[in-house]
Amino acid sequence: MTTVTGERLRQWLAAAEERLGQQAREIDRLNVFPVPDGDTGHNMLATLREARAAAGRAAGSSLEVVARAAADGAMLGARGNSGMILSQLLRGMQLAARGREAWDADGLAEALQRAAEQAYAKVYRPVEGTVLTVARAMAAAARGAPTVAAVLAAALEAGWEALAGTRDQLPALRRAGVVDAGARGWLAVVEAWALVEGVAPPAAVPGDGERARRQAAVPVARPYDVEALLTGPIGGLAAEEAAARLEELGDSVVVAASEAGLKVHVHTDRPAELVALLAGWGGIRRLELQDMRLQMAEAARAEGGLRVAGEARWAPVLAELGAELAEPAAAADGAGWIWALPGRGPAGALAVPGPALAALAALHYDPGRAWGENRRIMAQAVAGARHYRVWREPGGWRLEGAGPPLPSRADLADRIAGPADGGPVTVYIDARSSEEERTWWESRLNAVVVPLPPAETGPWLEIVVESGSGTPSTD
Repeated sequence: MTTVTGERLRQWLAAAEERLGQQAREIDRLNVFPVPDGDTGHNMLATLREARAAAGRAAGSSLEVVARAAADGAMLGARGNSGMILSQLLRGMQLAARGREAWDADGLAEALQRAAEQAYAKVYRPVEGTVLTVARAMAAAARGAPTVAAVLAAALEAGWEALAGTRDQLPALRRAGVVDAGARGWLAVVEAWALVEGVAPPAAVPGDGERARRQAAVPVARPYDVEALLTGPIGGLAAEEAAARLEELGDSVVVAASEAGLKVHVHTDRPAELVALLAGWGGIRRLELQDMRLQMAEAARAEGGLRVAGEARWAPVLAELGAELAEPAAAADGAGWIWALPGRGPAGALAVPGPALAALAALHYDPGRAWGENRRIMAQAVAGARHYRVWREPGGWRLEGAGPPLPSRADLADRIAGPADGGPVTVYIDARSSEEERTWWESRLNAVVVPLPPAETGPWLEIVVESGSGTPSTD
């Protein structure tokens, strides 16, 4: 019976690095959660590369030694939120290798279970519809399989099913029409292991071949991605207590400890305070700080080529969708233009009634298609959507063209959510709104909520409900 020895694990890691390298770009294109900065695939690849290199340098070939080296290498070299979670998946597997020379089928199933548990434990606020959900489903399916190959086959089958479900578990994924990028990366890793054992991946891969469209741009509340490796004493703090302290300054918190030190990952809007806090805990061996807004702009430009004539306050939303807000005078012809101003614009431009629907159209733009085909698909998306403009007034909520104001936002939400054929919802809201109000709309309509700069006479809310019939046809 085949078992997974230390040498076999080295082969698995090398195969996974190669497969992630082949798929990293496509995984990047799926990346819309927690921040659409387009780097999940390459962050996971960089992390796995460190794991594979460390396993190759390990002084010994037992499963326990190689698994520990891989987990340590992944943690020390983890890149981004997805890399940190991948390092903890590998750490969980390492915990199931203690005292073992090899994994049999039951041992490998236990390793997948420990991987899921470890990842859940080290993400301070776990979110369903992500790699955590998929890893748990894979582990549950693997239990009881009779061989190593059967364990991997069962895990992959359950993993692909769970991956397809992530699209409807998170509003950001549903809005963008994509599955979770981190989960797709973990499946690529396990796929590589299965291929080494002669198990072919599923013939039909959910989401493969579909262009990963950017979600409607949500201005990033905590735009700085901070990773740090701390050495020496940290004031007696346990990893859990450290995570709680970090949560006060940011989100997407992952904290992991090893003999090498404490590795932390945080998204924050207060980088100076965060670095000062880390420095007070111990020596900072390595610190990386990136402004994710720059990454998002680069990703958008790579998807770009579209120009929109419209209101200036919509420029950030359109930029993150890969579109440029441009002056109408720049339009020599209509190719590549969405016209959201009064008037139809030059011949060939797509005219839409307002910038909220221009953003929806931009979401369906693909630079790989001819303009005529893009124009048809974008027009189809706009025609199938419902668009509401709402003013907040002393007497309630006035819905444009709908008679007297509605007395409460719950009444307004019921009116908007009434039709049963609705698809993804985006709520554009005045930036003067409170966090409580934004959270309320997100929860009530399962919506992506996007704050906008105030308009002097404009609506408080613009709500776009896409067609429930799915992605516009490309036939």
